Order: sequence, then structure tokens, then C-alpha cells
Amino acid sequence: MSDRARVVMTIVSGIVALCLSGTSSAESLPAGGECHHLKDPVDWSYCVLRTPGSANRDVLYYFHGIFGDETRWFTEPLNRAIEARWQARGLDAPIVVGINFGKTRLLSAPNGSSLSGLLDVFANQVLPGLDAKYATPGARRLLFGESLGGFNALQAYLRLPEFFSKVALACPAIATIAPQSSAAEIAAYVRRNNANPARVLEAYLVARAHFPTLESWKASDPLLLASQRLGPGSSPLLILGAEHDGYGFYEGDAKFAELVGSLGVSLQWRAAPVGHCHVNADEIADFLAS
Repeated sequence: MSDRARVVMTIVSGIVALCLSGTSSAESLPAGGECHHLKDPVDWSYCVLRTPGSANRDVLYYFHGIFGDETRWFTEPLNRAIEARWQARGLDAPIVVGINFGKTRLLSAPNGSSLSGLLDVFANQVLPGLDAKYATPGARRLLFGESLGGFNALQAYLRLPEFFSKVALACPAIATIAPQSSAAEIAAYVRRNNANPARVLEAYLVARAHFPTLESWKASDPLLLASQRLGPGSSPLLILGAEHDGYGFYEGDAKFAELVGSLGVSLQWRAAPVGHCHVNADEIADFLAS
């Protein structure tokens, strides 16, 4: 076996193991934080942060990026910067609920893959349960996801386009190739976007594990679903794209933003010459708070 093949096999085995892995638990929590690990209706975890002294009853549902977990809101620099912005503006922080189905799990409808079906679980069971527990009458429901979590937040938005008061997506994992794309198509995608081949392979393997057929992918492809499900009545949307995204997601993010804008969705689209998810936290904080 060549050195290149060994590297590929190492990446493949690592991704597969993470796709099948369960959730993790928090070792230390900030003041106002609590975490829960549940086995029903699936193995999943979530953490909640009620900022001490905050009177804000809005609930922000948060999906972490790849290899993250339910504690990511507490540790991710982007999220820390969002909270710092609220504090600097004298704004009370919302209740934040970070959701974790696994470090590399994607939300999708049932499609034959053993990893599929989490979108139904989230929309029909997890979200109603969390909402009943943490949302009070008159409170806004907000949604935020980054990278892989941006894809998951987007799937939730496309399933429930009018449920959330606002939806923010940071460098969401929107690819312009399918998990069934040929090697030549993937190579062209890498060249066209000046992407990192290892990162593209990482994302490709995660997607392929969740969407085994082209038909199953088309049932979840944001670029196909948006025109069917979004319109002027959909929740306001903020998308932040990273022009030098190593995964190549900027191309898909820009196409998605152009599409939803044409559909009459209230959209704020921000592009910046930065790497993957090195986006402006202040814009996210201000959008969610307004």
C-alpha cells in the first residue's frame, strides 16, 4: 500500500469511527451551565447556558461544527466572541441550548443509511421537548449553526421555515458536489475553490456515510430544497461566507444566498476574505439580538 493510500485509509477509518461514535460529556461548566445526556429517542446530549443576571428569555438553539459536541458553545472562540459582543453592548444573553447527536452527525430524513433519520427525531421529538422545557410564552426561538452545524441548522430551517424568529449560519457546509460525485468532479471542485484536498475528503466521507444514494442526497440538498420550501414568509436569515474556505463551501454558500434572496426571504449575506469560519462574531451577535 502506498503512503498516499495509507493516509486516505487513516482518514476514512477515523471519519467512520466518529460517525458512529456517541456523545461526550462536559468536564467543567461555566456559571449558569448544565449538560444532559439522554438515551431517548436516540443517544444524544445537550448543554444549556443561562447567563447569570440575564433577564432575556429568548432561546438560541445551537449546532456545533465537525468534531465538536454539546459543550462547544462554552469553548469555541467564535461563540465566546458573540457573548462578549452582547456584554459590550449591555445586552442580556439569551438562553443557549447546544445540541449534539454526535461529532460528525448530519440531520437527514430516513433514507436507508443507519445514520439517517435524525432530522425527524429533532423536529418531531427533541425540539418540542426542549421548547417545552426552556421556552416561555412570548420568547423568541433563535437558531445558529457553524460549518457542519450550519448544515444541520439549515436542515432544521428548511423543515420548519417559519418556526424560528431568526436563523444565523456561519460558513454552512453547503457543497456544490454530491456525495456520489466522481473523482474527476471532486478534483475539479478542489481546483475551482482552491480547497484543501484533505478537508474536502473529510466532508465527502461524512456526507457519503449519511447519503448513500444520489436520491437520498437530493432529498436533503439545500440548493434543491430552498426553492421548494422558502419564500417571503420564511424566517429572516443571516449567512456569513468565508471566501478562502478550505472545504470549498464558499461556492455553495454564495449560490444558496443568491437563491434565497431571489425567493423573497429576508436575507443578510456577508462574505469576507477569511478562512473557514473565521467570520465576524459581531455580525452574528447583532443579528440575533435585533
